[in-house]
Amino acid sequence: MSLSVEKLTPRRLHALLGPEWRLDHAVVGDYRLRDIHPHETRGALTVELADEQRRLLRLEVGPAGAGPSSASGAGLEVSWVPPSERHAGTAACAALAASLARSGAGAVRRWATTEATDADLLEEVLAESRVEAASLQSDPDHRLLAADAKNFELLYAARPTARRVLAAPGLSIHYPAPVSRLVPPSGAVYPLPHRLHRRRVFRSYFAALGFGFTAGFARTVPTPHTYDRSRGRRSGAAPLRFAMHRGRGGSVSARAWVTSLVEQDAFPVLLAPRWSVMAHYVLRRSRLFSLNPVDVGMLSHDMATHGMAYHAIPAGIWSLLSERARRLLRRGGPEAPAAVADFFEGAVTRSCWEVWRTLDSPDAFAHGLESKVAGLERALVELGARGSARRSSTVSIL
Repeated sequence: MSLSVEKLTPRRLHALLGPEWRLDHAVVGDYRLRDIHPHETRGALTVELADEQRRLLRLEVGPAGAGPSSASGAGLEVSWVPPSERHAGTAACAALAASLARSGAGAVRRWATTEATDADLLEEVLAESRVEAASLQSDPDHRLLAADAKNFELLYAARPTARRVLAAPGLSIHYPAPVSRLVPPSGAVYPLPHRLHRRRVFRSYFAALGFGFTAGFARTVPTPHTYDRSRGRRSGAAPLRFAMHRGRGGSVSARAWVTSLVEQDAFPVLLAPRWSVMAHYVLRRSRLFSLNPVDVGMLSHDMATHGMAYHAIPAGIWSLLSERARRLLRRGGPEAPAAVADFFEGAVTRSCWEVWRTLDSPDAFAHGLESKVAGLERALVELGARGSARRSSTVSIL
């Protein structure tokens, strides 16, 4: 007799565990169920428990025979993950396995683990980052946003739309994936580290900023006004804001970009004039300069790449780096603006993402970034010593 094969997902496991394993309710002693999410590197699920002192207890649940286990049930094996306390971990494994045994799933079952989709996450977790349709007119930048949506549709055959992430204090914009069109690297949206879109603690955190997730990408991003309002709730963060402007050409210059950033604490989001967009459209159709930068859909790139990375930089660290950068701009030669722009767009962004992908909690970002400060300072000193650098048009967050 062949055994049935079923997909192991957070939602399916949660259903098997029964009503006593409710999210945010005590399940083992003082430990409450906080999340069930796919493991980042193995074909297993991670069950997160936390007590009132925010001490974490992690269990791994996977198909039978996949590895060592402390308990088993319904064809699944359960183990606790160090540094969880051994006694509490063993007790939690036993409780979870007992719930599986009572589920009626039966011991003769084979489980398969595949790449999780958004729909596989717990329903309650998805609800915390729920997105609804909205009216563009409610945002102060609605005219610029409407013009950008029109340009985006012309170049990429997909129309951005206004959304409201219910946890955020304002409007967001959903930029769909381009339809069979290449996006210049300067405007691309990159896939996120798994924990940011799979784990509840990060999904809910970024939803409160106005970000929404689609298949591992932050394709729904806050408008500058929403970002500024939500970021302002976080004490101790740098006073960095995003500001939309109409550009004069196809792409912003390094000097204008970095001057706004380090002298006004304003990350500029430019909108290319229509004539420039039309010229770019003609060149694309003739297959000439197809990857030339063009300031269309830059809100999606700037927010998903830089806004997510930068928003929690401590004010002291930002002040230090921007002051050093201003000094370099004053003393450097004509290539200094490009060098400093490259530093912030590249090195600072990458350092932030290196921290984000290793955290267990968003609250730990400031402490994690402190270890990067000395290296970033050295990089600025080296830029001043060389006196020249070339601005990069791409930033990888992988």
